Amino acid sequence: MNRRRYKQSNHRKRRIKNIIIFSAIAAVLIFTVFMIAGLSLSEKTKPTEFGDDFEQKETKAEKIRTVQKVNAYPLPLLEDGSSFSSRLSATNSDATAVCVALNKPNGTLQYRSELASSLSYLTLEADASALSRYTEAISDKELYTTAILYLPTFNDTENELLADVELSIWGSIVCEAIREGVGDVLLIAPSASEDDVDKLCAVADRIHVTEKNAVVGLALPQSVLDAEKSSTLIDTLSKSFDYLALDLTSPPEDETTVLNYIEETVSDMQLQLMYYEMRVLLPRGASSEELAKFTEIVTKYNIKSWQALPY
Repeated sequence: MNRRRYKQSNHRKRRIKNIIIFSAIAAVLIFTVFMIAGLSLSEKTKPTEFGDDFEQKETKAEKIRTVQKVNAYPLPLLEDGSSFSSRLSATNSDATAVCVALNKPNGTLQYRSELASSLSYLTLEADASALSRYTEAISDKELYTTAILYLPTFNDTENELLADVELSIWGSIVCEAIREGVGDVLLIAPSASEDDVDKLCAVADRIHVTEKNAVVGLALPQSVLDAEKSSTLIDTLSKSFDYLALDLTSPPEDETTVLNYIEETVSDMQLQLMYYEMRVLLPRGASSEELAKFTEIVTKYNIKSWQALPY
């Protein structure tokens, strides 16, 4: 009798133990399910935070200025022996863009500038016309206008304060050109050294402050390309300028032909040209056939954007 009672007691204990174990397991499972559901609901209650972040990224993207891909043929604003309208009409029939020069390498402007009337530093060509007159005529032909602007400041200006003033003036010229209908402006400063990179960036930054939609590029000075820390300097410039360009308009004297110089240089820099989506600045060429050979080399290396020097 006692033995049977003992067995019943053990059986009851085992049953209670099993119930406790199963209850504990069930409680853990229920807790886990609630935790997962809670996390899921928590994530779903964050649409505003995600939305704000998304809007910030979208706003930043909207602030990035669009750089036009161009195949721009040379179009001099001024040239003896022909009128601007005739030169414009003679532009290659396949052209979608033209490249004009706002000034000469010495700084003389080739269009009539309102700034020049207030600043004695600026000089004009005697027969220069209003820039809007040129850009409107180009637009009527459904062509895009890209312009080059030489920065002679680095040629012989030793006074740092005076150089800053001159660079500010040239930055204002860029803004004026944009307002007069030019699509973008490519700065050319062949005499700038690697130590002038910060000054060049400052010019671009000031332009963007004055004219937020201005698209401004820089033809990389040879000193930057030859510098020991060339890659770092190029990357620094790319953060201030909307685009960079490789200037192939001045082949070294020991180069056998311009064609060889263009091909070798583009080949050597192909990765950087593609990574930074650089333009290539080509010589004007003695003839349309010669320019066609230049562009053929560039396109062979998958370079999408080029413009030919008009002066």
